[in-house]
Amino acid sequence: MVQGIAKVEKMDFLTQNSVELGVNRIIPIFSEYCVIHLQDEKL
Repeated sequence: MVQGIAKVEKMDFLTQNSVELGVNRIIPIFSEYCVIHLQDEKL
């Protein structure tokens, strides 16, 4: 599953429910519409 980066609480919820549904790989991505935007020095 490919998932845009979300706030911690939402990512925890998505991860838990995805695993329960049988997802075996979650790929977080950064996009223009992500809630969280990291600064270059934090990457």
